[in-house]
Amino acid sequence: MFLNCIQVHKILIVYPNQFGYHTDSYKYCEHLRVSFDLTYLCFDQGLERVGLAGVNVIYMPYNIGKIKRLIRFFSFLVRLSFIEKFDILFTIQFKFCFVIGLFARAEVKILDYRTGDLSANTFRRWLNNVFIRGDALFFRHISVISEGLRDILVLSKAKTHILPLGADVISNQTHSFDRIDLLYVGAFNSRNIHQTIEGVALFLYDNKELSSKVSYNIIGFGKAHDEDKLTKIIEKLGLNDTVHFIGRKRYTDLKPFFDSSNIGVTYVPITSYFEHQPVTKLFEYMLSGMAVIATNTYENRLIINSTNGVLINDSPEAFCNGLKSIYNQRNLYNSSEIRESVETHTWDKIVNTKLKPYLLGLLESTINFR
Repeated sequence: MFLNCIQVHKILIVYPNQFGYHTDSYKYCEHLRVSFDLTYLCFDQGLERVGLAGVNVIYMPYNIGKIKRLIRFFSFLVRLSFIEKFDILFTIQFKFCFVIGLFARAEVKILDYRTGDLSANTFRRWLNNVFIRGDALFFRHISVISEGLRDILVLSKAKTHILPLGADVISNQTHSFDRIDLLYVGAFNSRNIHQTIEGVALFLYDNKELSSKVSYNIIGFGKAHDEDKLTKIIEKLGLNDTVHFIGRKRYTDLKPFFDSSNIGVTYVPITSYFEHQPVTKLFEYMLSGMAVIATNTYENRLIINSTNGVLINDSPEAFCNGLKSIYNQRNLYNSSEIRESVETHTWDKIVNTKLKPYLLGLLESTINFR
């Protein structure tokens, strides 16, 4: 018997990151809350709390010592799962999450992979991926962001569902491309974002007449030494009036920056471990009508073409050349056409055509199996 979609099923979504600061899980909740009774379990990491009507967010204490907070987190989660009897327990992969697969209770338990290990050290990356892959042994159902990541982690194709990355239209502006107003939003760790700043300096050295037509906002966070490196290189290169290190911003605070920028920066090293790691902001830039300058990875090659941006190598010189290409082709870019090139990647479409049918299908199979 097919499940009645009007029936309200209970879902527990689990991820340690504080609610509202992990885009994928927040968007799952935003677009599933109409159809499901949603609970989200996370740590209170001291950030400003983000509310979302229709989602019951449960916060666990964070600053109580690592071992103590993990014991409390998992103990509470397991007790909650037995009390509430959730239909679906959806866990985004994190360290020790196999405990959920072993002890928590739900009709359907799903482990969702958004990333593999991104360490530059080959042995460490291999070892960490072994542990990451090991978590899948304790879950019957797996979802993963891309086929490439599925293959890297050697996950079973039979029990794996591809749940692609999505994005929102953050800005509805129709952008002009007479200027170069760059925007980077994302993590700094292992990304070599300083190379993009060096690339801007090279571009302005060759095109001094454009100095008043170039700006670059950098938004995100990383380890202290990564952030310090960015501020020092801006100062060293004399780019204080051009490059602005904004720091961390909530997702809901990004719109003004997307409104005022016309070129998005998607910059990760071209390595085997980034090849199959889609970047959220790539789609957010493009759905906001921005052209993109992106490093030449497998996942970026699937999206970038001559109408929406340029692909580059991972060096300051390559970034400089990418800026030159963008500026020389500025008359070819059109915000409406850029949006159309990625219109199937909105979170609304991803959740309603990929995630929701998957969840309902698993519930139906479980009921029929009884």
